[in-house]
Amino acid sequence: MQDAYNLIAGQLAIVILLTFIAFIVEAVVEYLAASWLKLVITSSEWRAVVLRWTAGVVGIFFCAIWGVDLMSAIVRSFGFEPLHTRLAFWFGIVITGIMIGRGSNWLHDMAKKWFGLDRPRQ
Repeated sequence: MQDAYNLIAGQLAIVILLTFIAFIVEAVVEYLAASWLKLVITSSEWRAVVLRWTAGVVGIFFCAIWGVDLMSAIVRSFGFEPLHTRLAFWFGIVITGIMIGRGSNWLHDMAKKWFGLDRPRQ
């Protein structure tokens, strides 16, 4: 029973860490890149694309610096080990960085989809 509590506590800590990093990445990108891009790129569609890619790259950078790899954490919590550890690590860093680059939207989307927060109350 204690192992189940430890697993849940570990996964909750990961979600809190990801939310914190997503908040930081979103703040950095909005503060540093968004205002600059408004001056450089006039098309709102292209500005959105560049801003999205910038957020993804910054998210990957933050994950690489801190070694945040959600894929490995989830896979290992089920008792699996990757076949190619180095490749799996970097794949996890990139996927987690892209997710974090979405900012706080990923948490809202996850809550809507998995917990039904978008359904109207009856």
